[in-house]
Amino acid sequence: MYSSMGESFTILPLIFNQPQIKMKKIKLLGCLFALIICLTGCGGGGNFEQFAYFKQDATKYRIFVYITDATPEQMQKHAQKQMWSQNGTTMVCYFNSSDGLNPDAITLASNVDAALEEVWKPTMVARYMHWPTGLEEFTEHPYSE
Repeated sequence: MYSSMGESFTILPLIFNQPQIKMKKIKLLGCLFALIICLTGCGGGGNFEQFAYFKQDATKYRIFVYITDATPEQMQKHAQKQMWSQNGTTMVCYFNSSDGLNPDAITLASNVDAALEEVWKPTMVARYMHWPTGLEEFTEHPYSE
């Protein structure tokens, strides 16, 4: 508020009505809006950190290993987005931590059996399979089966 000889008026409208300041204000509001959208929309999907990946070209077998804090529903949606080739097999394994896992032993495994031996652990919280026939399976705590 500015006061001079009995007249009072607010100086803020004068400042914010300048074209350069209006543009900066619009950009700032746009950035804030985008940040809010990202935090509310992106934050609800769980965190997925790809820990290891194995692929054998001859058999079209892929194994993805993720460390996550997501819910089973979020894991299933995430798994369905992973690469699958017709007549191939995709396996997506989810763990809450990397304890007991060796990413190099999985990624650099000489064959599918060696990679499976490295990922088939009691700490696996979920597994998704996409078979050559197109059948898809999602299982929580598969090690207990």
